[in-house]
Amino acid sequence: MKQIDYPKMYTAVGKRRWLAELLSALDILAVVFTIGSYIGHLVYTFLGGGLYELIKLVALSALPFIAVSVVRAIIKAPRPEELYPIEEYGLSSPGKKGGSFPSRHVFSSMLIGTLLLGDIVWLGAIVLALGVTLAVSRVLSGHHFIRDTVAGALIGVAAGAIGLLF
Repeated sequence: MKQIDYPKMYTAVGKRRWLAELLSALDILAVVFTIGSYIGHLVYTFLGGGLYELIKLVALSALPFIAVSVVRAIIKAPRPEELYPIEEYGLSSPGKKGGSFPSRHVFSSMLIGTLLLGDIVWLGAIVLALGVTLAVSRVLSGHHFIRDTVAGALIGVAAGAIGLLF
């Protein structure tokens, strides 16, 4: 398997300012849409199933989120900017240290999208597609490595699938 040449990738994105800005916009869009979808799902669940179903949905999303956050704190995986001069490639540095693995943004998007599939399939599919977009943008913009976003996606989908069983 060929090693990923991150500096080459970052240089290619950084030279295309429009691409870096597009990735940033897609990142924001995916996060805002996912949060809005989650809030909508909470309201939909409460109106359709009451307080018990709402608490269950919150628990099914909060407990895995806490678990992933604890794992990230223990692993303390470095971010691309800690290993590569991100700003020299024309990308903006988020200024964060550690906590790269797994990607919590991608994890959350995939978890929420998967949980939505149980109630509002079309909306869940959109959130999952935005989760993939988010994963790509987080890698290309230098916020995460590929392994971080893939792990976040897999863990998010798995946690969501387990949640759908309940």
